[in-house]
Amino acid sequence: AFQLHLRLLVGLHSQSEVPKDPPQSAIDSFNARFNQPLENYPKIAVVPEIPAGHSALRERVVSLRRDLPNTRSTISKNIGKIDESIIEMILATLDHNHFDAWCPNLADNPRSVYNVVHQAVAIETFKHAAVGYGYSFIGAVDLKAAQDNKTLAALYDNYVWSYWKRSYDRDKRKPGAHADRVKYNKAIQRRSDVRLFYIFMYIF
Repeated sequence: AFQLHLRLLVGLHSQSEVPKDPPQSAIDSFNARFNQPLENYPKIAVVPEIPAGHSALRERVVSLRRDLPNTRSTISKNIGKIDESIIEMILATLDHNHFDAWCPNLADNPRSVYNVVHQAVAIETFKHAAVGYGYSFIGAVDLKAAQDNKTLAALYDNYVWSYWKRSYDRDKRKPGAHADRVKYNKAIQRRSDVRLFYIFMYIF
């Protein structure tokens, strides 16, 4: 559930997509606002719904639904199942905390102020979504683990700074390399499935 939440935040709708670099303007805007030690920052405020009069944010909810790729991707299909209230909460929270979009900087240090604040946004919005059973369509979510900051931080680091970071670095060295790797792995898996099918048929 947390992985799907992160993909919703960053806008990755299939395994073959790789996180993009944040625009320099977004980094500059962040640095202009967050110009004090990290320990002095207030806790990220989660806004449960889009305030009245924010028509631009409501249009973004509609656009996200409309622009979901019509593919066989399980990730895309699951994002399409996420309740609209969760998407509204995410967009309202980003707007309230002065973010145009959620885009960690994988070219920077994981513990930079910019990246730590992005991690906090991801964790706090997921905790809110989990309490409201926003990902129950995937299966049972361990609510105790879903409220534990240490557990979520470890999961975040593993997914963002291990899996995404490797994919990002691979594509930086050779554009398209990650998509090629995903395609190759799927082909290998299909061959393995076919072999297992014939073995099963032969034995039984």
